[in-house]
Amino acid sequence: MDTEKETDGFSIPDKYREPEAVGVIICAGDGVVLGNQWFPMEKFVRVGDIVRYGEHSAEKYETKDDPDLPDGDYFIVRVQDLRGVKRLKPRNFIDMTIEEKDA
Repeated sequence: MDTEKETDGFSIPDKYREPEAVGVIICAGDGVVLGNQWFPMEKFVRVGDIVRYGEHSAEKYETKDDPDLPDGDYFIVRVQDLRGVKRLKPRNFIDMTIEEKDA
């Protein structure tokens, strides 16, 4: 039997919920336009942040043409589709992955 969760008076059965995925930001644009206003991307996400997003709202990025990226799955997600952000201590995530790749 599906369980239901209530928030603000809405009740959605689990079978209708979109599965969540978790990822780490490795690259972000300069900013985003929301409504008619431009916001710098640092207000929302930074490289190294851990984010949650809808599994079906992400677009897979093919890495076969990009030899600079380590093997793995990469996705492009709009900032509007993010469900949560966990900001970590400042650290250059790209340098960290390059060091691990060389080791």
